[in-house]
Order: sequence, then C-alpha cells, then structure tokens
Amino acid sequence: MPTTLSDEEAQFVDDIGHILEDHGRPRIAGRILGWLLVCEPPHQSFDELVEALGVSKGSVSSMTRLLVDGGLVERVALPGDRRTHFRMAPDAWSRVLSWTTDRVRRMHGAAERGLALVQERSPEADPWRLREMRDLYGIAARQLPEVAEAFENARRC
Repeated sequence: MPTTLSDEEAQFVDDIGHILEDHGRPRIAGRILGWLLVCEPPHQSFDELVEALGVSKGSVSSMTRLLVDGGLVERVALPGDRRTHFRMAPDAWSRVLSWTTDRVRRMHGAAERGLALVQERSPEADPWRLREMRDLYGIAARQLPEVAEAFENARRC
C-alpha cells in the first residue's frame, strides 16, 4: 500500500532532517530517523522508506547503514517476510546520551589543555574564552550522568 506522508508528518520528518544536518549529519539520515519516529507500523521496509520519503534507493541504502552503524536504527526480520525492515533501536536515546557525555568530557579536557598551553606560553594572557569553555563543559560533564540516570529510571517506569 503506497505511503503518502501528511503535511504534518512531512514537516516533522523535515524538521528532524534539518536538526541532524545542523549537527553535521546528512539531512536524509535525519529524515529517515524522523519517519521511523512517527510511522505506523514502527518498522519500515527499504522500499517503504524510499516511497514514503521520496528519495533514491542509494540514499536510503547509505543512510540506513549510517544509522544502523551508529546504533540509532536496527534491522529487523518479520516472520514470513523476506525483506529487511528498519526501526528505531530500543536504546537509541541512551546511546545519544552516552555519546553526548563522551563529547562533553572530551571538550572539557581540551579546554583544560588549552588553558595550560596559553598560561605556559603567556602567563599574562587572559584566556577567558578557554575558561568559559572549561566551565561550561565541566558543568555539563558533571550533570549529564545525572540526566542519563534519570532517563534510564523513567524508561523503566
């Protein structure tokens, strides 16, 4: 049965695509993710993704591979259906929190190293840019594990 997205669905899918694109990811990967967030049933075959999103098979192939490799989407086999289907991975958002926490900790460490470098090179310099970076990422690095724990607790309820 052909899938035509409603105007609201298409807008949501495009919004997720733009958000991912703003974070350096391919827009089509975000559009696939967006559709997998709102589609019914929650799993879609390769051809259903191509049709619903109006994109090439090559785009769907490479972007589903990217999303699967990233752990946000998983392949599923349905009984009696030889096609591969895709759906959101059950732990996708926990993975996002984990990656975000790792990136934040790395940025905090980079800021610390940058501060040491500037202070060693020019003790009289005012490295306010690095101090603010360190402070922001330090706060986030301390609080993100609490966010992750709260999210995991909410998932269990």
